[in-house]
Amino acid sequence: MEDWEYGPNSVDLWNSVLGDKGFILINDWERYGLKEGLNSQVPGAKIYGISATHQFHCLNMIRDAFLGLAIQDPGYVKELRVSSNFSEELAYKPRHIFHCLDYLRQTVMCNADTTLEWRSNVDPDHIDGYGPPHQCKNWDEVRQWLGANMPPDQQFNHRGH
Repeated sequence: MEDWEYGPNSVDLWNSVLGDKGFILINDWERYGLKEGLNSQVPGAKIYGISATHQFHCLNMIRDAFLGLAIQDPGYVKELRVSSNFSEELAYKPRHIFHCLDYLRQTVMCNADTTLEWRSNVDPDHIDGYGPPHQCKNWDEVRQWLGANMPPDQQFNHRGH
């Protein structure tokens, strides 16, 4: 099993989840009763974010910032973001982190997973959440759908969220 927590490959594992995906292009957005998305170079189309990718971006950003603090190397955070789709100058401002914490709080409250969790196999005095079955989406299908509906690379350069 791959170590997503803090193994030598954990940064690559976390960064591989989204890749360059996370936004979709919707033609005739008004027809669907949507509020206006971001501007697009495609006539009649707007760019929209997907909640799951926004949530993952926030979680990964908070994780990266924490790792930088935990290893007492603030430069670590900047190194991680050089290849990111998100603006380096925006990525770790405290206001952005507070936005993400509140956004994730809302997500947890909205989804309220009531799956029962039992004691840890590693430490029987704790509950770690590993093991109990959950009703999940197929992340490969989500990525495939995102890839099929993403804006053309040459016309979209997103800065933050």
